[in-house]
Order: sequence, then structure tokens, then C-alpha cells
Amino acid sequence: MLKLINEKALSAEVALNNFYAFGLVTDIARKLREYKDQNNLMLLADAPQFLNGIIQDSDTPFIYEKVGSFYKNYLIDEFQDTSGFQWANFKPLLMNSLDQGFPGMLVGDVKQAVYRWRGGDLSLLQNRVLDQIGQARVESHNLSDNYRSTSSVVDFNNTFFDAAAKISHRL
Repeated sequence: MLKLINEKALSAEVALNNFYAFGLVTDIARKLREYKDQNNLMLLADAPQFLNGIIQDSDTPFIYEKVGSFYKNYLIDEFQDTSGFQWANFKPLLMNSLDQGFPGMLVGDVKQAVYRWRGGDLSLLQNRVLDQIGQARVESHNLSDNYRSTSSVVDFNNTFFDAAAKISHRL
């Protein structure tokens, strides 16, 4: 019980120490939103949500008509950083391609996810794509060789993330 109280006190202290920064960020976000609205502007970061509003509940040919192109094959790298809006925008295109017998490839590593702050959704790579596309259409391949890191770095990361996964529910 004492540990829980200490953790909550530490959380409150961190929040209090950063209270001004939270307010400043909120104010900047509000001013940016006002500026964009007044000047009819959109940031690139706004595109996935904007596109989702346009194509939501539309059929795939509508999307291809608007894009002006048709692609048979798709490859998305760093999929672990894909947001729900991005997936909702891309999924109809991938599904249409798969329905026509063309392959697609989503490549990602949940251990390398770094864009949760901008909506990256690990559950897409972990299970939602499999659930939404269907087991019969999904092949999962774990790569056993890593050419980007020494074995000591890979071993440390594997040990660390295995341990972190086991205790994450307590955090």
C-alpha cells in the first residue's frame, strides 16, 4: 500500500512540476488550430483524419477514382507506427488488391514502435490486421537474423522486452 501511495505521490509531483508546460502546449495547440481555421490551412499530420472523413464508408473504386491510379501490390514498411486513421484509409485499397489475387506486404516490429504519441497503434500489427483480413490471407514471418545490431544489443533488447511485457500490467 505504501508503494502505491509513493507512486501516486510521485506522479502528482511530476504533473505539478510540468503543469506550466502542459498549459503552454494546450495554448499552442489552440492557437495553431485557430490559425489553421482562419487561414484555411491543413498540416500534413491532419491528412489521415481528413482523408478518413472523405472516404469513410466509400467503396474502393471511389478511392481509385479520386487517386487517379490503380495499384496491384502494396508494401508498407514500419507498420508498427501506423495509426488507426491511416489503417482505415489504406485497408480498402489493400483488401481490393487481395480480393483480386495480388499480394500485399506489411512489415513491422512492435519492439521498434516509436510513434505512439502521434497515433501509432501497436494493436494493428499485434492482432487487428489478422482479425480484419483473415487468417487465410496472412503469413507471418519472424526474421531470425538481425544485420543492424550486434548480438549483445539484440540479446539485451529481447531480455528487456520479455521482462517488460511480464510486468507491464503492474505499471
